[in-house]
Amino acid sequence: MSSTGTRTHFTAWYTSDRSALDGRFTDVTVLEDTLTGDEEKGDAAWSCAGGTPLFYAVTAVTVDDVDGGRGLEAAAEVLEEGGWRLIGPWQDVTTGSTATVERA
Repeated sequence: MSSTGTRTHFTAWYTSDRSALDGRFTDVTVLEDTLTGDEEKGDAAWSCAGGTPLFYAVTAVTVDDVDGGRGLEAAAEVLEEGGWRLIGPWQDVTTGSTATVERA
C-alpha cells in the first residue's frame, strides 16, 4: 500500500511475437495496472491501466532465438538493469509473456 492508501501493481510485458515488434529483437515494457471489480464480492482483478510505459527496453535476443528461455532471461536482465524486479512467474500470452514486477 502506498501512503495514500492505494495499492500499486505493475506488469512487465515481454514481446517475442514478430507481428508485434518493430524489428527483429524482442522487447519488454512495464505498465501500471489498476484494480477492477469488487474485492468484497471476490471479482476483483488487475488490468492494464494503459498510459505511458514506466519502462521500455529492447533485448539482445532476436525472435529467432527466444527458445529455451533465452528471451525471458534477457528480459529479466534488462528489467533489473532498469530498476525493476520480478516478483511473479512469467505467464504466456499471445504476443510473448507477462510477469508481475516491482521497483527494485
